[in-house]
Amino acid sequence: MQLAPLSVAADMRRANTGLGEHVDQLVSETTCLTADPTIDSQMVTMRESGADVFFAEATPKFAAQAIKKAAAMGWKPLIILPSVSNSFSAVPEPAGIENAIGVMTGLYLKDPKRRALGGRTPRSRTGSPG
Repeated sequence: MQLAPLSVAADMRRANTGLGEHVDQLVSETTCLTADPTIDSQMVTMRESGADVFFAEATPKFAAQAIKKAAAMGWKPLIILPSVSNSFSAVPEPAGIENAIGVMTGLYLKDPKRRALGGRTPRSRTGSPG
């Protein structure tokens, strides 16, 4: 089950390809416009699909709404958010901390021990190292 703004619909199709033989386990998929005031109707549709995992490929505004709406409906799927929606002040706080318990999100960090650019030394704007 996925919720995706229309701007990332093509990215979601590529992600679905990555599911391989498991793509048939997707039970619902919907989109929203970033200008939409809420995603309430999409969340009702998703809950009615019977899914137990909800991947909200959404901006922080919609991720917070999704968490809050799922709780308000008594729907308790495993909610997975993309790294763009992992800001504590932008998602769990507006959604209600109690509603965000168990939500999972992605995070990426640069390993300070690894060099950038595949081992090459980064160059400044002048072209000289460093």
